[in-house]
Amino acid sequence: MQNNKYYFIEDYSPNINISGGTVISLLPDVSYKLGKRGISYKILEDYYDESALRKDEDKYFFEQLGWIEKFDRFLKENIKLCDELSLNITRAYFNSIKFLVDTLVIQSYIAKRFIENNHGCEITYIYDASKGPQAREIHRYNSSERTKFFQQIFSVLSEEKDSSFKFEEIGFAGEGISGKPVPPDRGANGKSLRCSVRKGLKSGYHMIKYKKYASYLNLLSREQQFKKNVLFLHTSTIVSDHLVRQFLRKGCNVYYLSDNVVYSMSDMFEKPVFSFKHMCEDSYYKSIKTETDLLASTFGGKSSLVEWVNGKCGFDATQLILPYLKYFIEDVCSEILFKYKKFIAFYRDLDIDMVVATNASDNNSKSALAAAKNTNINRICFQHGTDIYNNRNWHINDIDNFDYYFTFEPLAEERFKRAACYDYVNNTKIFQMPYLLTNTRAKRTSKNIDRERKKELSHKKRILYVPASKSNIHSRCYNNMTYPVLWYYELQKRLIDFFASKQEFEFIYKHANNTTRQWASKSIIPYINSKHSNNIILETRLIYEYIGEIDGVIVDRPTTPLFQGAMLEKPLLCLIPEFISSHIDKNAFPLFGDNISVFQTDEDAVNSLNRFLEDIIMGNCAAPGKIPFRNDDVFEVLTEVGKRRD
Repeated sequence: MQNNKYYFIEDYSPNINISGGTVISLLPDVSYKLGKRGISYKILEDYYDESALRKDEDKYFFEQLGWIEKFDRFLKENIKLCDELSLNITRAYFNSIKFLVDTLVIQSYIAKRFIENNHGCEITYIYDASKGPQAREIHRYNSSERTKFFQQIFSVLSEEKDSSFKFEEIGFAGEGISGKPVPPDRGANGKSLRCSVRKGLKSGYHMIKYKKYASYLNLLSREQQFKKNVLFLHTSTIVSDHLVRQFLRKGCNVYYLSDNVVYSMSDMFEKPVFSFKHMCEDSYYKSIKTETDLLASTFGGKSSLVEWVNGKCGFDATQLILPYLKYFIEDVCSEILFKYKKFIAFYRDLDIDMVVATNASDNNSKSALAAAKNTNINRICFQHGTDIYNNRNWHINDIDNFDYYFTFEPLAEERFKRAACYDYVNNTKIFQMPYLLTNTRAKRTSKNIDRERKKELSHKKRILYVPASKSNIHSRCYNNMTYPVLWYYELQKRLIDFFASKQEFEFIYKHANNTTRQWASKSIIPYINSKHSNNIILETRLIYEYIGEIDGVIVDRPTTPLFQGAMLEKPLLCLIPEFISSHIDKNAFPLFGDNISVFQTDEDAVNSLNRFLEDIIMGNCAAPGKIPFRNDDVFEVLTEVGKRRD
């Protein structure tokens, strides 16, 4: 007789008895801890088909767009300022709202499939009760380490009349999550002095970083100038920093946004010119917040907006989704409306000609871009990352928020040009500026070439492995290929085991230590260390820094590293799971050819890796072909951008 007892482990404790049933790991760090103790476990991905999960996602996308339009009508009907400004806050918040709702819908699908396939089962859910409830912050939802609905979903489903399973929860007192200690207040004078010192150091650093001295020399030489007032919403990336230098050199007045403060960068020493730091104390903000608080308090589960989510989940998920939607109305809408009005005043006071960004994800960007649209200021985006998916999320989150969009590779340019013609997307002008990639290729200096010649004397071939840099804990959405992280952890374990067995090679595991990879620091990184394999090296350097040091590149998610890897002009292998192959841009296959390998099982992936390494040894593995870049002249394109639109 089949054992129908299951232990769902969200947090592992050796003090909890999990014998006599099947153990289901819900987090990668739990999988690592169970594996380390020799405890057999399964994951929820073993109980459903990923392709079936995604079969109707295009239909879902358009239904969701209709739901978002309905939500915006609701806000305009109930928030006076929303109506006066004709502001579509929900659409501006598309990516964050979508990650929230889709995660709930996807996890509901997975939970229901599990119950259907294990009729009459008993589930014990084990978790660390000291960690407390998850914060209802939508804009941080998709990067939260504790993003989860499973516990609530199974609890609600078990209480339905026709429930076919039993559900119990066991919370234990673990380590919890403690915040960083607040430093003691040393007095306003000391704080002011520290701030002044930091600002001075930052100004000096930026003077060198952005080559301000060159811009002043250009002014003295009376070089023909591109005199515009430009606000940068994002800096400190390779592309944005390059652009800041170019705009300064052309004689622009450059402003940049950092931590709720706008600074003037054109002066030798920077100064703040605008701030949101004391938003909550502002009387105008308080008046907006009063209105949104009132609306949130009356917004209930009977709303057709909540009913739509319930329909997609297949059960009454009101108690799960409602707190987040109330938070959106109460806190997000008030913040965006306040900042929207403040940005309009800022644009007029400083006569801003254009707003430059690399994305529209954060709250400040959403407000700034909406205000720019209202005041006929052109919005320009320089792509921050790319992939080879037919990804409708890009259409709303990126293209729709801008008037001019510069991709950094030709496949994205062609896809975005097609998308800009769709009736649900803004008629954005699409161009190409491949600086991020061509800059990688330009790093092949004589120093690097010399280093490559030295490398040829090594007896071991070195392979750079670049795993997916974005893979959230449970937080996933349709119309964008985010890997199921538990499945991905198991795949990575299999690849690491294979690497450890190939002692004739050295493998560099390039770890991206960002917010969406925190799970890796608690699971796959300890797993690698536990192997004690002297041929696997953990590093966090930028990809271009490996020029001259490697003999091949492996990526397992076809995003920006695929293109950066191609720029290294070394043999390249991109592993793609079969369940996403139908989402790949068909033009990517002719461009990358044999560099792309589609696999169904972990063993298929390992076999592809083995052939790749054998070809490198035999010298039969060629580097990718040249990517046909086209570099549009940014200032030629933007010559007319600073003018107000008719």
